[in-house]
Amino acid sequence: MKRIIAMIISIAVLISIAVPVAVNAASKVGNVRQTEGNTTSVKVAWDAVLGASRYKVEISESQNSGYIVDSDYSSQNENISNLSSGKTYYVRVTAYINGGFDSSTTSTPIKVCTAPDKVNNFRQTNATTSSVTLGWSKKAGATSYAVYGRVNNQEYPLTTTKSTSFTIKGLSNKNKFPYELFIRPLRKDGDFEAGKEVAYYSCASIYSYNVNLIPKKSATPKLTSVYDNMGVVYFDSPSVEFKKGHQIKIYKADKKSVYTSGSDNRYEGLKQGQFYKARRRYYTTVGDKNKYGAWSGYTYFSLGCKAVSATSSSKSLKVSWSKVKGGKVTYDIYVSKNLDTGRKRFKKNVKGTSVKVTKYGKKKLSRRTRYYVFVYPKLKVGKKTYASPRVSYVSTYTK
Repeated sequence: MKRIIAMIISIAVLISIAVPVAVNAASKVGNVRQTEGNTTSVKVAWDAVLGASRYKVEISESQNSGYIVDSDYSSQNENISNLSSGKTYYVRVTAYINGGFDSSTTSTPIKVCTAPDKVNNFRQTNATTSSVTLGWSKKAGATSYAVYGRVNNQEYPLTTTKSTSFTIKGLSNKNKFPYELFIRPLRKDGDFEAGKEVAYYSCASIYSYNVNLIPKKSATPKLTSVYDNMGVVYFDSPSVEFKKGHQIKIYKADKKSVYTSGSDNRYEGLKQGQFYKARRRYYTTVGDKNKYGAWSGYTYFSLGCKAVSATSSSKSLKVSWSKVKGGKVTYDIYVSKNLDTGRKRFKKNVKGTSVKVTKYGKKKLSRRTRYYVFVYPKLKVGKKTYASPRVSYVSTYTK
């Protein structure tokens, strides 16, 4: 019985020696993926293959042919350089096992992308009083554009868009506008989006001091000087944020057509005997175009009467003047014994063009005394009355 068992054991040993043990074939390189993408390079990584000592990385512009060996590496990631920007390539990886590169381990090709070059013509294209619109030229190879702000050396994303423009809303002054805006053009053709790693200083950018909102509504323009004999007036020019200049339009007070206009503070060619109205708006520049804000309200003014004359008697002065046109005009009459001081109102809201002056203040006029009579034109518009900044006067003696 023992001899039989021994023989069975011997036969089993011989069988185990004679029959070879099956060995599993090496698996394909797996999880090949892109991890970075700049304008001229991509970085890829993959999982290790058991028994592999190094790996061969190949790249091609076509999925099925034309592969070029970039190099072979002992690590499981590598940077491939000297590529064209904004382009898609194909990458595959093969493991080196048992003294050679085993084609059975070659990975399935994956798409990798390089980032596009920086955009051109990045500029402000439009503005409102609370928003700015930025635009740029379409970049070859870009599938989208990431817009970033940068303040105190810290960058933050604003939006990603497929368009070539972007509007920032809710602005009121430059303090609410990022110090710097820049754009990273992106390319995605596969699982990875290339371009987000590109340094900000390699991107097209624009600074806040080159961006303008439309200025706020102008205050009603104020007259600073009036030269009635020359027909010249000057308006104020306040300092306003974002203002590059202004436009003033002057009309006859009762007319809709423009009498004169311009972008200066000095205007000439105006005439006595006429009420005018003037309004102003500010503008900023966007590119080579002016962007205008809202018009101000009107300021009303005249250069006084064309002529004032007087005839005298011992107790009165009869004063006449030329009519001031422009609407509902009335006149206040003042009397004084001096040109520059002591004016006292004699009568207000005179509708005609003449008046008989009999008093200076509460007293009757004195004989053989020099008096100055001033005519103040006033214009009523709606419920408001506007006094002329210039008055006309005549000087004569009583008899």
